[in-house]
Amino acid sequence: MFAVKLALKLNNREATLMAKQAGLRRVVFNMGLSLRTQMYGKGQLSDSKAIDEIKKIFTNHVKKQPRFAWMNLLSSRDYQNALIDSKDAFSRDRSAQVIQLLLFVEMVNRLQWMSQRSRFYLVLVTQLRFLR
Repeated sequence: MFAVKLALKLNNREATLMAKQAGLRRVVFNMGLSLRTQMYGKGQLSDSKAIDEIKKIFTNHVKKQPRFAWMNLLSSRDYQNALIDSKDAFSRDRSAQVIQLLLFVEMVNRLQWMSQRSRFYLVLVTQLRFLR
């Protein structure tokens, strides 16, 4: 395999548009993350339902505020794609947490088995420190 390096030659207008789109995605992702964590604390919503609610909040409330008027100059697909990316990030984070929990349960079970079988379970405790 080989790598191909590409360089975009943007004029000032295109560079400004790219910076605005990147800023929009960053702002929407961060605001969506804070709204999702608030929603998660109050009730159990699936990721798709939570993203739909956040889209409604952005469309009906946030974009109509004067300090976020610059968001109306860009396509609505930009903030929707940012929210879709945040949904993917939530699911990846949740799956990583499940894997960590399963590994922890397995280590606890090994520790209990070792303590029942013999009193030399210090080896397993040192292995737990190296896994962190």
